[in-house]
Amino acid sequence: MTIFLALISWFGNGEETSVLRGETYVMNVPKGWEASTGEKMAGKPFRRKIAGYEVLTTTRIHPEKATDCSIEISEYLKCSDCSSIRRKDSLMLLSSGLIADMSWHMENDVTPGNYVDLIGKPHRHLETGKEMVVRERVWYKAGKDNVYVIKFGTTSVQTWTHWLPKMEKLVATLREF
Repeated sequence: MTIFLALISWFGNGEETSVLRGETYVMNVPKGWEASTGEKMAGKPFRRKIAGYEVLTTTRIHPEKATDCSIEISEYLKCSDCSSIRRKDSLMLLSSGLIADMSWHMENDVTPGNYVDLIGKPHRHLETGKEMVVRERVWYKAGKDNVYVIKFGTTSVQTWTHWLPKMEKLVATLREF
């Protein structure tokens, strides 16, 4: 069973974080960010099969809904092939027709330097009708027994500029156990 701990730590310029404990990892996330509505209702992370792997996805959303800002951590259980996950994701993103720009940054499978920056095509929000563009960074990190895909996204350039350097530090805290 997945257990979430609310331990306090500090990052960057003294901002508080909580330790998020997944089924196979721990990672610092911003304190006060809330579980997604679906996760709150179910009381546990979203579980599904992707490419033959069992995947657990945990989402945390900025408490000020106006920021449209979230972080999502997906655990690909018993998957040691990070490059195949990246390849499948890139093919899916290219074929989706939703991406205006995609920029890959690759190092190796164990560093948090593997990521892709995405800028979505402008579209209207389903509830507000407001036109928006989603910006997202997706990191790929291979553990010993599992692959982790961490996504940070927002529709605000100001929020992107503010939170991205902090998210980079937080992604580096992910540890498999």
